[in-house]
Amino acid sequence: MSNLRRNEEIEDEQGKHLLASKVFMHSIRYLKEMVEKDLKGRGINIKDDEITWILTVPAIWNDAAKQFMREASLQAGIKNEDLTLALEPEAASIYCKEMIINREDKPVGTELTALPEGTKFMVIDMGGGTVDVTVRQVVEGRKLKELNVATGGAWGGSKVNENFMVFMKQLLGNDVWNNFCSDFRADKLEIEREFEKKKRYIDLTTSNQILIRLPSTLRDVFKEFKRKEMTNSVAIEAGFQGTIDIKRDKMTLDANLVKSFFKDSLESIVNHVKGLLKDTDAEALFLVGGFAESPLVCETFLQTFPGKRIVSYTDARLCVLKGAVLYGHDPKIVTARICKHSYGTQAMRYFIEGHDPEDQKIIVDGKPFCKVFVKHAEIGQTVFIDDRSTHEMEALTARMTAMTIPVYVSKMKNPTYTSDHSCRQLGKMTVNMSDTTGGLDRKVIVSMTFGESELDVECVNSQSGEKISASFDFLGQM
Repeated sequence: MSNLRRNEEIEDEQGKHLLASKVFMHSIRYLKEMVEKDLKGRGINIKDDEITWILTVPAIWNDAAKQFMREASLQAGIKNEDLTLALEPEAASIYCKEMIINREDKPVGTELTALPEGTKFMVIDMGGGTVDVTVRQVVEGRKLKELNVATGGAWGGSKVNENFMVFMKQLLGNDVWNNFCSDFRADKLEIEREFEKKKRYIDLTTSNQILIRLPSTLRDVFKEFKRKEMTNSVAIEAGFQGTIDIKRDKMTLDANLVKSFFKDSLESIVNHVKGLLKDTDAEALFLVGGFAESPLVCETFLQTFPGKRIVSYTDARLCVLKGAVLYGHDPKIVTARICKHSYGTQAMRYFIEGHDPEDQKIIVDGKPFCKVFVKHAEIGQTVFIDDRSTHEMEALTARMTAMTIPVYVSKMKNPTYTSDHSCRQLGKMTVNMSDTTGGLDRKVIVSMTFGESELDVECVNSQSGEKISASFDFLGQM
């Protein structure tokens, strides 16, 4: 979701292109209408403004991706004020925090409790596509404090499926597999679904083979290209002798071969968690997300981190969903978050001869200026809910009717100019200043709130106190 634009297109399996925003919009609209239909069928009459919709997104997504999803939701018929974005590992953390996992000895018997205040724990959210890892602490009032910026990568369960598909291509040949996938998409999808189902039963100790049914269309394509039947000779020629067995419409795979499809994902996840544990003293590791339901994944964590409490769930895929509901009832349950970047706005400052580099000089109405980074928040800074950073922005010319305020991010703590190599324009705010009677005396107070899951911006006319309409545009022009 990097370098995302509103006019981004995605391609389907038939090579057709469609605006990504339309795909997401229709998906969200379908879910919305399905919920409304279900409520109506139960005889529950609820008005639109009585529902708060929680849309979960991966924590490693940037602000542009979040805005993209919000706009798709608006197009799907959800009002802006009724929509809240929740970060997936954060939602999972809220759910995990309330789970009964502690057994405490009491004078009379024992008591089962949830995580006590002060507990630091790591949530590894393993979905189909991405893996998000965060560390949280239970603080006063059973609220949550973020201790590190969410990190992760594309190491989810889909990677295992991709490796299986690579294996099929190596086994049958590029020509056979590519033509089969192109001409018989439904059958190819059925093979994927069957593998998806069977891979869930693989664990560290299993020696059982798994069986995959081969459609007649695949065997026909193989015969057409190879001029022979699909038999075990295929495995020998491809270097998989002894690991697979093909008999007509059935292919059995050795357990160790299937485990090898997990290797890339598991190594990436485990190494990432090891690196994070060097910098944190998390007491427990919570495994959530659909991929966390794999016995092989859970057993790998138990084997790799024997000194940590590993907590997994039979319904791990629902942890984010259930946590999102809890978050919707109490959005301030997360009291503090960590800034991923230094955030700032671009301002025009008078150029200082002998201090500012000459290549930074810009002439406006005959006067020298330079574009500087006005910092609102610093990378690694802990920001609390409702914390605001405020700066005044002055009108550059007496005739300007709108102020465009570019917003920048940087991996440096204190960049000087917005042209510094570390700075990247994140988006822009456009502020209406159609009343020019104040000339150069007009000012806009820009306030940013960073403690929420989305960047909140407010612009106020400093003379009248009137709030000025401003919009953040992380997605660029259409």
